[in-house]
Amino acid sequence: MGFAVAVVVLADIAVICFCMFYLSRAGRTLDDRWNKQRKALEAARGALERLVGDADERARDFDRVLGARERHLRGLLYRLAEQEERVRRSDTGTETGQAATPGLVAEIAQLTAAGLGPVEVARKLNVEPAQVRLILGLHDQAEKGESRASA
Repeated sequence: MGFAVAVVVLADIAVICFCMFYLSRAGRTLDDRWNKQRKALEAARGALERLVGDADERARDFDRVLGARERHLRGLLYRLAEQEERVRRSDTGTETGQAATPGLVAEIAQLTAAGLGPVEVARKLNVEPAQVRLILGLHDQAEKGESRASA
């Protein structure tokens, strides 16, 4: 009976050793999975930080480009206002250094009626094409205003 007890005790020890080995191996596998997940999370966090940094940089670039375009457009509007003022003064003959400008408006209207475009008219009269377009636009508006007033 002593021998049987010794065999049972040895069998129990063998089962306990097997269980401990299995549990330690399962724990190591679980730790490996946790480590892999942690590394993947850290990699995703790094990629997200790079994406946010790139987005911030692009937003700053976009803001800078928009600011430059806005300044450019404001400059164009300012120049347009200056041109309109010059044309307005030239229509009334108040611009200094200009000859009879109502004649210029009449010449522009006459050449345009003859079928010339603003660029050709500008070349022929030695003025800026933008000034010709502006005078034509103001002239058209004035004619529309007169036709509305008489109607």
